[in-house]
Amino acid sequence: MGKAIRNYLLLLGLVVLLMMLTVFSSNGDGVDWSRNYQADSKQPYGLYILGEEMKHFFSKEVEQVSYTPYEYFRRHGKKGQNNYIFTLGALDPISLKALFSDIQAGSQALFLTHYYSLNDTLKIEMDSRYYIEEMKLQLATSSYNKMVPVEKDGAYDYLETAFFTSLDKARDKALGYVYFKEEAIKKKEINFIEVPYGKGKLYIYAGAPVAFTNYYLKSNFHLGRYAAMILSYLPRDRKTVWFADTYGSDRFTANNTLDFINQEPSLRITWRLLLLGFLLFLIFKGKRQQRIIPVIEKPKNTTIEFAQSISSLYYQERDATDMVRKKIAYFLDQVRQRYYLDTQQIDEVFAQRLANKSGRDRQLVGTIVAAIMQFEQHQQAKEETLIQLDKWIDEFWNIH
Repeated sequence: MGKAIRNYLLLLGLVVLLMMLTVFSSNGDGVDWSRNYQADSKQPYGLYILGEEMKHFFSKEVEQVSYTPYEYFRRHGKKGQNNYIFTLGALDPISLKALFSDIQAGSQALFLTHYYSLNDTLKIEMDSRYYIEEMKLQLATSSYNKMVPVEKDGAYDYLETAFFTSLDKARDKALGYVYFKEEAIKKKEINFIEVPYGKGKLYIYAGAPVAFTNYYLKSNFHLGRYAAMILSYLPRDRKTVWFADTYGSDRFTANNTLDFINQEPSLRITWRLLLLGFLLFLIFKGKRQQRIIPVIEKPKNTTIEFAQSISSLYYQERDATDMVRKKIAYFLDQVRQRYYLDTQQIDEVFAQRLANKSGRDRQLVGTIVAAIMQFEQHQQAKEETLIQLDKWIDEFWNIH
């Protein structure tokens, strides 16, 4: 084994070992810190606790669905005034139109999502800030206006938030604020508003529902009260429909495949290892390789096999006449080649010439010639004749 190949194998073995260590250490304690905000997820950034609390918070049914408002109204129709809570992704224009029609008739909606599908319809604008080190939340209500700090979790070393930058001051009402520090400057921005629409209202919380996730509701009592106060803006005595992403829902599985892979830690690591392995394969296969030298085998002597095949064929046919004819033809051909004798006329003169040229026993030569003459006269032969002629010819050629 060459030195270069040995080095490549050592490097490949080291990479495989690192891959194995990465895979086995990636699961850790089995906690998924991805920010997926799925309603049925019990992971830190899932909304399972929020869903359980809503069942006790509202006096009437809380229905959880994973499809769009348009599909919901198509299936169930519009029945009375309801509460609608949104934690799923952006809404399509048809769903927004159907939803706003129901809100205009008296229903109310609470948006806890980081998708800005309402901006154009309501003529509002939002902005986001990432990598914030300090953040506090506050509601503009006398019943609970405590400034609630939001601490960093165990997976991310930063915080993020969103807020409104443009509102209709005559229409929109500020209900909550976010405080954060940006470049050593403390800022206060509106992050929760009320928008009247016909007989109903929209409550819009800017940014992702981080404060409503399992991790923060469980670890921070004040954030739990903060979340409850936001829910309290919706009437408790109405049916509540919660539009949420759930694992395996139609909306969730309809997303881009790579998005799904990136949201699952194990799949994300496997995908990266696959790409790394493919890159290593290209590197190693891209090296210049010597063309394989074909092995040329020596030609095999198949004379014996051929003779065995032919003899087996004739043995199965058992045609003694044909075999005698071929035996005589081959014998005479050898006589012509070795002794330069004319074999057109087979008689006693030919027998004497052959005996003189070959030096063989005259009686043996005469016997062979007589057998040839007899066959040429009758053109028939038995198996005994074939055996005897073969024996005489072998004796003539000194074949033992």
